[in-house]
Amino acid sequence: MSVSRKDFNSIAKVIDSSRRGYGGQDVLDTRAVLNGLVEYFGSENWNFDAEIFLACCGGSVGDRHADLLEEEVEQMFGGDTPLG
Repeated sequence: MSVSRKDFNSIAKVIDSSRRGYGGQDVLDTRAVLNGLVEYFGSENWNFDAEIFLACCGGSVGDRHADLLEEEVEQMFGGDTPLG
């Protein structure tokens, strides 16, 4: 299977949406990049194994779930939560 223009565009969108300003610098949120790639690859290939992919990237599925939980709490409560 070759990588198509659609794939390149989707990967570029994941990277662009993961940019964060930090101390006056433009940085990438690694977990956001990995989460975006997992979602995209999973939508394109039913055989995609997120656990293997994340392990190869130095992360884990647990990291993904923790990050998504943080995002859900922030969306529900607007960031002002007792959790910090």
